Amino acid sequence: TSTIITPPAGWTLINSNDSTTILKSSIFWKQSSASDNNIQTFSFNSSQKASGVISGYSGVDTSSPVNAQNSQVNASSTSMTAPDVTTTVTNTMVIAAYSTATGTTMTAGSSMSLRGQDASTGGSAATRTTSGLQDIIQSATGSTGTKTMTTGTAAVNIGHTIALKPAASVSQVGYRFFDNTDSTSVPTSRAAQANMASVRLGETNRLRRTSAESSDGR
Repeated sequence: TSTIITPPAGWTLINSNDSTTILKSSIFWKQSSASDNNIQTFSFNSSQKASGVISGYSGVDTSSPVNAQNSQVNASSTSMTAPDVTTTVTNTMVIAAYSTATGTTMTAGSSMSLRGQDASTGGSAATRTTSGLQDIIQSATGSTGTKTMTTGTAAVNIGHTIALKPAASVSQVGYRFFDNTDSTSVPTSRAAQANMASVRLGETNRLRRTSAESSDGR
């Protein structure tokens, strides 16, 4: 567990934890772009069996995406626990990610959505690792409670909880928000009239009146 994990360019560490002797688990984030490759390669300072899962989310505050995070190491068990965190904004995406020190399968907890799982290969199951990720939307602020996921084989495991902060939303009553293309054409609106539209810090938008005498502005 003294292994150093180096992510590709553009990835930022959220949380890392280890069991001191058997297992290390790290969580990273990156704002995606059209130029991203389908394969992301993480490197290690020594040869290791490893597994990982990548999940994509839209509508996140890209300037400060993580509202709360924590992790914990769990003793050998088929029940893996990700710790409670306290959110301070509404409508967070609560992600629970897990790693276990064996090759196995994972099953999502109650009301959670399984987004992916993967296990390393080669040798016996006891020499492998398995990673998994599940999530749920939490509409209110406050405690998320612990999140559990089960495995087919007991082993030392690590659970992480990350609450993603949504992008700011603004009312569109009387106005509509559009991507600003710096042209006279009108692109697709960010949301239907009278619905909330998500806008992100640093983005430039075009605001149009919904009446017949509409005018553009920034």
